[in-house]
Amino acid sequence: MLTPLPLGLGLRYLWASQHQYFVSFISAVSLAGIGLGAAALIAILSVMNGFEGELRTRLLSLSAHATLPGSPEAASLRALAERARSEPGVASAEPFVEVQGLLSHNATLAGVVLRGIDARDHGPDTALAKAMIAGEVGQLIPGSTRVALGRVLAYQLEAQPGDHVSLLLLRSNADGSLAPRIGSFEVSGEFEVGLADHDSTLAFASLEDVAAIAGPAASAGVRVFYADPFEAPARTPRLAAALGVRNATDWTAEHSAYFRAIRSWFGLLP
Repeated sequence: MLTPLPLGLGLRYLWASQHQYFVSFISAVSLAGIGLGAAALIAILSVMNGFEGELRTRLLSLSAHATLPGSPEAASLRALAERARSEPGVASAEPFVEVQGLLSHNATLAGVVLRGIDARDHGPDTALAKAMIAGEVGQLIPGSTRVALGRVLAYQLEAQPGDHVSLLLLRSNADGSLAPRIGSFEVSGEFEVGLADHDSTLAFASLEDVAAIAGPAASAGVRVFYADPFEAPARTPRLAAALGVRNATDWTAEHSAYFRAIRSWFGLLP
C-alpha cells in the first residue's frame, strides 16, 4: 500500500536511522509544540464561547443593547419608544425612568436602583418575566406602588411579598441644600438573574410611580434591543441620528469594565 507523501516524510524524520537521532529529536519537539499550540487555541476558543454564552444569558438579560436618553414624562417616553420600534434592526424598545436611593425595611437599609417600567412591555417571553421567582411583572401597574426586588436585595432587606418598604431619595432645593423625599412601596415579587449587579441592587416598579416620586431629576429614556446585540456599536449611532437623539450609548460602553477585565486576562492590555 502506498504511503501518502506528507505522512511518509513525517515518519521518515520522526523515526530516523541510527546516525540521525538529532533530526528525530527536532521532529518530536516540533510535533509536541504544534499539539500544545492547538490545545491552547481550542482552550481559548472554548473560554470565549463560554463568555459569549454567559454574556447573552446573564449580563444582557436585563441590560439594554442601547439607551436613548429622554425626558421623564411618560407620554414623551412612550412616543420615543414607538418611533424607535419602527427603525430597521430594532427588535423592541421600552421606556424607563430610573433613580438611585435607599430602601429600608424595619431597621435594614440597602442601596437600590429603582427602575420604572411599563408592564405591558414585559410579556411572558421577556427576560424579566422569566426571571421572576415570586409574583408577576403584570402586578406593577400605575398607582399600585408595588415593587419587584432582586432576590439578593430582598434577602438583605429581609423583605417578602406583601411587606412594605420605604424609598429614601435626596433632592436639592433651590438654595442648594438637600431635602429628603420618602415614598412607600409594597413588595409584590422577586426576580433572580444570577448576576450580582442585578440581583443585589435592582428593583422594578411602574413607570408612573417612579416618575412621580423621582421628579424631573430622574434618569429617563428608552431602552432599545436589537435582534443581534453584537451589532449595537454599529447600529446605535445611526438609530440616534434617525431619531434626533443625542448622547445615546450602547451596552459595550456601559459594561466596558467587563471587557477590560477579559482583555487584561488574555494579556491584551497592561
